[in-house]
Amino acid sequence: MMFMVPLEASAAQHGMAKSVTVGDLTISEARGRPVLPNRPAGAYLTIANAGTDDERLLSASSPAFDVIELHESAMTDGVMTMARVREIVVPAGGMTMLAPGGLHLMLFGGAEPFKIGDMYPVILDFENAGPVEVMIHVQRVKSGHSGHSN
Repeated sequence: MMFMVPLEASAAQHGMAKSVTVGDLTISEARGRPVLPNRPAGAYLTIANAGTDDERLLSASSPAFDVIELHESAMTDGVMTMARVREIVVPAGGMTMLAPGGLHLMLFGGAEPFKIGDMYPVILDFENAGPVEVMIHVQRVKSGHSGHSN
């Protein structure tokens, strides 16, 4: 089953998926690396919180992948490490960036490879805002020593 949205029929005509606003949250810059068969992939986005209370991203899912985990890469004693995190906090009146070399979504078990120009849905589950669907635009993502080879 393919979840690709053709580039020419999408909001990504200018290189980026459309922003999504739900309540006080705005999710933008949703992008991911090409997805290779039998390999995990990374996805990245920016979450802005215009509210007066912190928000928490608790989990993510997608019909295009078996599992999505919240991860963080960090430099520890000169070695890049990656670990699963329980939640990602988006501070009140601030924003949190999921980017290579830091916080990111780790996608496992995709049934289909995704190449540059493709898009796939991801549902972000927030503590207060609830589920929010975004479209991840597959593109070349600048390396940030994320620990991923794609």
